[in-house]
Amino acid sequence: MSASSVKPLNVQLPAITLILFALCVGIFCYLAQWMSYEEVDQSALIHLGANVASLTLSDESWRLLSSVFLHSSFSHLLMNMFALLAVGTVAERILGKWRLLIIWLFSGIFGGLISACYALRESEQIVISVGASGAIMG
Repeated sequence: MSASSVKPLNVQLPAITLILFALCVGIFCYLAQWMSYEEVDQSALIHLGANVASLTLSDESWRLLSSVFLHSSFSHLLMNMFALLAVGTVAERILGKWRLLIIWLFSGIFGGLISACYALRESEQIVISVGASGAIMG
């Protein structure tokens, strides 16, 4: 077999999946400075954009998106990133990078909205919601 007859592998990396992965991991590394024992301090999560129903549903709707990139512990991040790589890689090949990104963002925002509405209605305590689960499972 000659060198001219060998075709190069056309492997395309899942760019959006890897970017979302890098954002989540990078933000968690930044959050690590506020870790106490195994979890990130709740006041730091709130300050940086966690989904808190009373804030999110009043005048801080930006929390619906920011909370998707925050994670409360290393194990929380690890499970979500494992799921992101497993599901995102396949979904990006099937859907394409832009459709995947739109679905990710919409699912994360909608999941956060449902979480905030439920927390406001069902809980008398402040509920802090963070993580990419809603976006990944979207």
